[in-house]
Order: sequence, then C-alpha cells, then structure tokens
Amino acid sequence: MSRFILTAAASAGAFHFRAGDKIADSTANALPGDKINAQLCAKPFAGMVPLDAAAVSALAAVGITNTIGTLIVPVTGVSSVDV
Repeated sequence: MSRFILTAAASAGAFHFRAGDKIADSTANALPGDKINAQLCAKPFAGMVPLDAAAVSALAAVGITNTIGTLIVPVTGVSSVDV
C-alpha cells in the first residue's frame, strides 16, 4: 500500500494533480476520495507527504527521509497552482 498527499501540484503523463490531492498507487490501496496513479507514486518527490509505511519506503528509495504525515515542503501559493 502506498498513499501520499501532495503539497505541490504535480503531473504524471496526461494526469494533473493539485496540492491537497491524496494519491494511491492502485485501486486496491485507495481510500474513498483518493486519486490513483501508480506512475506518480513510483517516483515520489519531497512535495509528497507519506500516509503509510509503504509511502515512507518509496520516499527512502529515492533518498528522501520522512515519517508518516510529516511535511517536508510547505504548501506555497506558487507550488500549489495546477501545472
């Protein structure tokens, strides 16, 4: 299970997401209201807050140390605008 909440707008392929969107890696791992995008979850960045242990591990795999629910990058007006 890998779930994140975005603190910045992001895109993955043809999909665009806003700051505040909750992203899951699959339908099986999603909770109601989550958006599903395995591509974005596979390449996490500092603007993603992990919501479970798998998300913490995904961030660690790209060299970002974080804990569940901890904000690394604050939400700003510029970064939260749709891309």
